[in-house]
Amino acid sequence: MSENELVTAFRDQLKWMPLPNDINLFRKYNPLKFFMHSINARIMNTYLDKLLEKRFAARLQNEKAKSTKRAKPIIDLALDTYLSETQQSGISTLPAPFKRSAIDQFKTFLFAGHDTTSSTACYIVHLLNQHPEALGKVCQEHDEVFGPDTAKTAQAISDDPYILNRLPYSMAVIKEVLRLRPPVGSVRDGARDVAVDFDGKRYPTDGFMVWPVPFAMHRRPDLWPKAEEFIPERFLVKEGDPLFPVKGAWRPFEYGPRNCIGQELAYIELKIFMVLTLRDFDIRAAYEEQDKIDGKDNSALTVDGDRAYQILIATAKPVGGFPAKVTKRVR
Repeated sequence: MSENELVTAFRDQLKWMPLPNDINLFRKYNPLKFFMHSINARIMNTYLDKLLEKRFAARLQNEKAKSTKRAKPIIDLALDTYLSETQQSGISTLPAPFKRSAIDQFKTFLFAGHDTTSSTACYIVHLLNQHPEALGKVCQEHDEVFGPDTAKTAQAISDDPYILNRLPYSMAVIKEVLRLRPPVGSVRDGARDVAVDFDGKRYPTDGFMVWPVPFAMHRRPDLWPKAEEFIPERFLVKEGDPLFPVKGAWRPFEYGPRNCIGQELAYIELKIFMVLTLRDFDIRAAYEEQDKIDGKDNSALTVDGDRAYQILIATAKPVGGFPAKVTKRVR
């Protein structure tokens, strides 16, 4: 197997995820799907198991590594936490229950970081192309922070990663894209003291699973002035401004103590993507071109006039995988 066997199996697993509301019974219950799920799961589990054992063995050979102050990979953090909480620092083998749990968490972390970030990157270029004035502001900010020579941008980030914190407008764009195109939701346990009020009635949640829907919440006009409009500046104005977000209303990463632990990583990835591409490349949706290749006319398949509407396949993502045309930008 190649060194990318984990990524290969992971991506193949996504291809076999069921489509929402699929009426094709053969595709929905294709027996090959369950076989491929099993094969891909075994490949990923084996890969991560070997990696976990390798890191544990390295730890046993170098106990000093536990006290280093350098940032650690997630596997090392998992080992540190497990051994600290169970007070089993002297063990020579990892218990099977811990490995199973750790591997499941690693796969969740990888999936959440890969799928949602790539989907958001697609919608960043899509919405900026629909709003050229915002794209112009982003490129101007990047020129001011990194200089006009885009060939030096990657080295500037490598020399000073904290330079990415000097991009307030780019950050506002990311947040506004996540408001309009949130890639995920989450579920919560209901509680006796929590009820949902709707249409003059109150519904108890105790004993139910509650699924907050950020896509709908982010479009409530009572929470978001001009809710359907793309306005990154709403995340730059000061409190008291009509556009200032209501506390708790923006929740693409959920909200409170159970919010997404990977959101800061997502911000970094998306800002790096923006500064390394937007000034050099024009990336536009190419659904009409894809229709010609497929020999179909899907021009009527739109939501609010947009071909790149979201569909739910594990997470919300652009329909059709966001076919795109990339050209060198002339500045």
